[in-house]
Amino acid sequence: MKFIKNLFNKFNVTKNINLDDQERFVFHKKILENKKMLKSCYSEFYEKILFYEKKFKTNTNDQIRIELGSGIGFIKKIDRNIITSDVVYNKFTDKIIDANKIPYKNNSIDSVFGIFCFHHFKNQLDFLKDIERKLKVGGLCILIEPYYGPLASIVYKNAHSSEYFNKLEEFGHKPKNKNSMYKANQALSYIYFVREKEKINKIFPKLKIVHTSIFNNYLRYFFSGGLNFKKLLPDFLLLFVRCLEFILYPFIKLFGVHQIIVIKKFK
Repeated sequence: MKFIKNLFNKFNVTKNINLDDQERFVFHKKILENKKMLKSCYSEFYEKILFYEKKFKTNTNDQIRIELGSGIGFIKKIDRNIITSDVVYNKFTDKIIDANKIPYKNNSIDSVFGIFCFHHFKNQLDFLKDIERKLKVGGLCILIEPYYGPLASIVYKNAHSSEYFNKLEEFGHKPKNKNSMYKANQALSYIYFVREKEKINKIFPKLKIVHTSIFNNYLRYFFSGGLNFKKLLPDFLLLFVRCLEFILYPFIKLFGVHQIIVIKKFK
């Protein structure tokens, strides 16, 4: 495991960047714009979010649709009606929104989206309480989070020095001095929505998980280096990598590293 951790560290291009500084947004934006393979992954994330929103949504009038932790994403290029946000000032987003204190009235929000941000929230239970109150009946919370399969477990345990991956962590555990970018357990979506699913159902009777699935873009994500690591393959091999993903689809539960979770509010 030490060899894997050292390998990730060697290819890390953000190890000298302060993740709490505004510099990271500009730095990540440049990385995303220069990685066609990575942009294809994000396009797929947005397409799936909007596909499942359309499939499961109930309300269509007076829509309030919010993306939390938008970072340097480009969901507005696909749907300009979505309100983008981050927990700190970010010139690439519309608003500053704390996921634990979403500034909207009860029963007023149609959709809440979040890509790789649930595990960064300061308090996951407070977030779920808030969306249970703020979502309209029939409203959706759609999250994309780290998956918990064999390969994902190895990767997330070694990739980021600022984060960790512990599927055995106590439910409701709150690391000391946790902020938005540091001390985040990337296994929290597994803990809350798989391991402790029955407990979550009892605590939040109005919220139900109506869909989960694994993304089949893990090779593109790895070979692109994501937002934090160097490219392993040039972008002109994008079509070739897509073909490999298609061939390896039967092994997605072994190799997948990202999942989508769709939560709906019922009466």
